[in-house]
Amino acid sequence: MKFKGLFSAVLIVSLLVGAGYSFVHHDEVSVASRNAT
Repeated sequence: MKFKGLFSAVLIVSLLVGAGYSFVHHDEVSVASRNAT
């Protein structure tokens, strides 16, 4: 039970980090394309 809780916590954290990274990366791409034009 303890291991299952730890696994779900790690899964949630990795999902949050992945979502945050993709959001920041998308924001950087939009800023770069705005500067290029």
